[in-house]
Amino acid sequence: LAKLEMNSDLYESGIDFTNTCRHYGLSLFLKNIQRVAQFALRHHPGRFADGALENMALEVGEGLKDRPIGGKYHVPTRKRRASSTLHVATTLYDIGGHSRVLAKWVERNSNAEHLIVLTNQWHDPPPVMRDRIARSGNSFVRLPAYGSLIRRAAMLRRISLTFDRVILHTHPHDCIPVLAFAKQGGPPVAMFNHAHFSFNLGSTVSDMIVNTVEYYRNISERYRFARSTALLTGVAGMLPIDGGIVDKAAARRELSLPEDATVIMSLAHEPYFTPMEGYNFFRTLETLQEKLPDVFFLIVGVRKDSPLVTDELRKNPKLIMTGVVLNPIVHYRASDLFLESFPMPSLGAVHEAVG
Repeated sequence: LAKLEMNSDLYESGIDFTNTCRHYGLSLFLKNIQRVAQFALRHHPGRFADGALENMALEVGEGLKDRPIGGKYHVPTRKRRASSTLHVATTLYDIGGHSRVLAKWVERNSNAEHLIVLTNQWHDPPPVMRDRIARSGNSFVRLPAYGSLIRRAAMLRRISLTFDRVILHTHPHDCIPVLAFAKQGGPPVAMFNHAHFSFNLGSTVSDMIVNTVEYYRNISERYRFARSTALLTGVAGMLPIDGGIVDKAAARRELSLPEDATVIMSLAHEPYFTPMEGYNFFRTLETLQEKLPDVFFLIVGVRKDSPLVTDELRKNPKLIMTGVVLNPIVHYRASDLFLESFPMPSLGAVHEAVG
């Protein structure tokens, strides 16, 4: 409770400072909205959404129409399909989480045309994502990450006007969708709730918040000021990965594990495991290994030389850290139990494990 109160006080100080930034230009003002939102993402302030911060961006977005777009961007030729969906993401990664969810969403909804707009992707999307989207006949647009937030928002609004619906897969601190969709009259907007335990921007412009578990849906209804909520389980990975039989013995052979081994797996970006006060994944792993000495632990996404791992753990041959794995399906198949990352959870990995 004391930690939450401290985070809340710091967050409110950030809002006060952001208000003073109004006098120093729009660019600094908007950047500071994102900085405060990012602080709230990393240090929970006891809020999942907050008009005190988000309404600042909303007010700017409502006056966006008179601002010049400038710059060049190419929108691929439209296809003649039954409907069209614009997916908006901040940055896509080569493993885990919302990136893989988005790719599955596009692949499985083959009746619609899909365009993915990236608001802050400094480099090309990861090849594994690019190839999956291209194979399904769909495309990316990468907004100029060096451009101002207001300019990128204007581009996004212009692109969205010809689509039937918009799905937000954006990072919780990304204010571009709030700016772009602040005005009434565009396509309906749904926010995919992939940062389910975290503070988010985006509720004010979303007609619906899409969740993957009933518990997260309740949070959205009570604390994100959702106009409407929905549950979406299939796309996120609850359906089987493919039609094949899961042969655990074969999967373990492929990973050079004993066929009769008991395997516990976890997967996330390495920073997700960074300890916070009272929550240390690898200290917990030490306890588990003491109690379960015959079990193999497969940690995907963490390097062998990671400073998060104690020397004692690193010596244990039954702890296997793979680093980044682009297609970890065989690791899921080899495992008996999936252990969620903490202190930061990975929604996409849990659902893929179930699938």
